[in-house]
Amino acid sequence: MPIVLRKIPNRAGWAILGLASLVVAALLPSGTAWAQSPPPRVENGVIDLRTWDFARSGSVALDGQWAFYWRQFLTPEKNGDTMDAEPQSFLKVPYVWNDHPLGAERLPGFGYATYRMRILLSPEPEPLALHVIDVATACTVYANGRLVYRAGLPGTSREMSTPGFLPGVADLGPVAGEIDLVVHVANFHHRQGGLWDRITIGRPQQMHAMREGRIVFNMVLFGSLLLMGLYHLGIYGLRRDARSSLYFGLACLTVTLRTLTTGERYLVQLVPAFPFEWLSKLEYLGFYLAIGCFALFTRSLFPEESDRRILFGIATLAGLFSLLVLTTPLRIYSYSTPVFEGITVLALGYGMVILGRALRKERSGAEIFLAGFLVLAATAINDILYSRQVIHTFYMVQFGLLFFILSQSFLISRRFSELFDVVAAQRIKLKVSEEKYRQLVENANEAIFIVQDGTFKFANTRTETIFGFDARELSALPFMSSVYADDRPMVKKHLDRGVASGMGVATETFRLVKRSGRTVWVHLNAVPTTWEDRPAILNFLSDFSGRKQMENQLHRAQKMEALATLASGLAQDFNKFIANVLQNAERAMMNLPADSESRSFLQKVMDAGLSARKLVEQVLVFSRKGHRAKRPIRVALEIEEAVRMLRAAHAPNITIRTDIAASTAMMMANGAQIRDILLNLANNATDAMKEAGGILQIGLHEVTVTCGSCEYAGGLNQGNYVRLTVADNGRGIPEEIQDRIFEPYFTAKPAGEGTGMGLSVVMGIVKRHKGDIGLVSSLNTGTTFHVYLPTISLSNGAGMAE
Repeated sequence: MPIVLRKIPNRAGWAILGLASLVVAALLPSGTAWAQSPPPRVENGVIDLRTWDFARSGSVALDGQWAFYWRQFLTPEKNGDTMDAEPQSFLKVPYVWNDHPLGAERLPGFGYATYRMRILLSPEPEPLALHVIDVATACTVYANGRLVYRAGLPGTSREMSTPGFLPGVADLGPVAGEIDLVVHVANFHHRQGGLWDRITIGRPQQMHAMREGRIVFNMVLFGSLLLMGLYHLGIYGLRRDARSSLYFGLACLTVTLRTLTTGERYLVQLVPAFPFEWLSKLEYLGFYLAIGCFALFTRSLFPEESDRRILFGIATLAGLFSLLVLTTPLRIYSYSTPVFEGITVLALGYGMVILGRALRKERSGAEIFLAGFLVLAATAINDILYSRQVIHTFYMVQFGLLFFILSQSFLISRRFSELFDVVAAQRIKLKVSEEKYRQLVENANEAIFIVQDGTFKFANTRTETIFGFDARELSALPFMSSVYADDRPMVKKHLDRGVASGMGVATETFRLVKRSGRTVWVHLNAVPTTWEDRPAILNFLSDFSGRKQMENQLHRAQKMEALATLASGLAQDFNKFIANVLQNAERAMMNLPADSESRSFLQKVMDAGLSARKLVEQVLVFSRKGHRAKRPIRVALEIEEAVRMLRAAHAPNITIRTDIAASTAMMMANGAQIRDILLNLANNATDAMKEAGGILQIGLHEVTVTCGSCEYAGGLNQGNYVRLTVADNGRGIPEEIQDRIFEPYFTAKPAGEGTGMGLSVVMGIVKRHKGDIGLVSSLNTGTTFHVYLPTISLSNGAGMAE
């Protein structure tokens, strides 16, 4: 069944037809010259060009009545006796001598003769040249007794004559007064003989420019047809069901043969010794095979509107005529041309019938096909009439085919577009079914993966998250290598039992070791299955660590909230006492002389009071009761400022390394508090490394938190954050106290070395900014803090303050 195409709007169809009509009108041949004022013609063997200005008016075709001498090769000598002989007849040029009446007989196609004419010129010498295209089938041209052009070798018999086609320009040199032009023509190899193409005279540069222009244009046509042909054959090579591309590509390639072997016959210019017989064979094959290919192409596009027997019959006849060309000489197969030209006219007529049916059925693309077909048909008829000497234009089918190719390429492209639409529709259906799989598997809260021969063969996104490896790394990872060593026997026992029974099995809760080294508690359900026709295990694994972490976070949050409430109340009351102490101490100092010894004691009271006030401020920050204005800040600038402060005060045995990548990240915050976060964390890190020294690593990166993607801090909403990382390789934090380090006044330092408020203040600042903080630490390895703070865009956060 044919592919149903989208209909082209009627306006577009009429626009295409209008364009085609303009092209057809431009290409329709006529028997008259196209110039506004026709140039002189040859009358009774003479043409008068004495008043013709070649420089301004251009070249002149030597068309008209030439003196004709049948079966005579007159000696081309100026004013010779033989040249004064009366012509037997005057013969039209360009034309063939076939059936020309001469006495009581009509001339056959085979024979030889002399053509002669005189060209009357201005008495002033002027350089001139002749442009000769084709003579059937061998000729020599003499101007004032001098040989100026030859194609083949004319003789008085087939054995003495050598045929040849060699279009070219013959330079005559400066000429004045008169040119006596004599042409010897012999034909024993083609059904038609004589000067069947025009000879043009003009200035040398005009003749060379004319010829070179025709060659260049033919080469452009040749290249276009060749590329189109190879392109469509390439489509067929990729899609063997695209028969229309096959036939269209072959038609393009066959017509390229005519481009090289007609007109200026550029093939002869490329290969001067190219055999005459094969030059003619390629010309005829380019005509016959193209018609057959176009018949098959039309059938492939319009199968319902065409009769298969007729079009395949035309293609079969084209093949038989081509076989005749290949197996016989030109003098025989040239007689097939009139017959095949009749077949071509009938094929063109039937093509119009097919297109009429397609238009009535409103087949999409019929208008485009008709536009190209009209141009092609007009040029094909032109070539037929030109080859039969009914008109005197030039071969045009290449131009028609180029227009036809452009239109049909568009039509074929649309057909392929429709095929792609069908494929796209099928893909949509497939995508809908796959969407269920994606929703169930890729968005599952469980890790779903298949293990075969002990290794991962498939893993969803949740599996990658839980194990900490991407899909490529998982494919090379044995499953049991991620199971905590002490739990491997139990897990293996359950999996072996499930495989042996052929039924699903659930394991006890066990531990997995993530890529980062963290241990998580999981539960596994395993089901035997097949993967690529081999036994495998389908696994559903749940991470219980998150539930435990949330329970711990809730407990810690409740505890911290109670402590914050208590601390806030105490701090506010204590702040009143401190203010009273500072006020009275300041008054006392004002009443003492400047040299009083008591002033030093009161100054110590003042210093202690100010320290106490700062401590109270820290307690208020921890309890989230402290008030500091927020504004849009660039986080990296605050972190870099804090790093400069650290470099100025750090111990010489500690190396500070930074990786500040989030250079443009913005957030609503108080800059001083952001610096306090880094300074407090860095001070704890340097304390952990002060004895043995080490490396303090500080990093700032932009991250996007999605469901389950934040490994070290679980209390975050989805969105964009900056992650501040502070890592040391010091003594580490024991696991049993990691849950308490953010409590106020809790410290593992010796007495007198800390208040225990640093990390509490950090936690208060982070929570106030709707962030979170997590840590990873182990003894003698080091500690890493990850602080997540939400970012903003200026359009959402500029000008806000809290």
